[in-house]
Amino acid sequence: MYSKRISIFTGHFGSGKTEVAVNYTLRLNELGYKTAIVDFDIVNPYFRTADVKDYMEDRNIKVIVPLYANTNVDVPALPAEINTLFENKEYKVVFDVGGDDLLISGNCSS
Repeated sequence: MYSKRISIFTGHFGSGKTEVAVNYTLRLNELGYKTAIVDFDIVNPYFRTADVKDYMEDRNIKVIVPLYANTNVDVPALPAEINTLFENKEYKVVFDVGGDDLLISGNCSS
């Protein structure tokens, strides 16, 4: 179940994907994996991984959140630090991705 280096959780608004992504990341960490989570949900600013950032960082989990998470600024901007997780193969990386299949597929080339 934990063999993949990169896991992506996506789903509709209110489906619980952030809760599942956070708990999956915590479980990977408990199993001894060097772990990171990326809050890639720029669609819904209401349920954020940033809300548990300190808790996760206290457990040595790398947390990457949008640049303006937990502020009054609503800009869909993500830090460039995300790129390092693709290059650094030591990490098991969990992506919490907002939106639905139409949003995601609409931004992919054929």
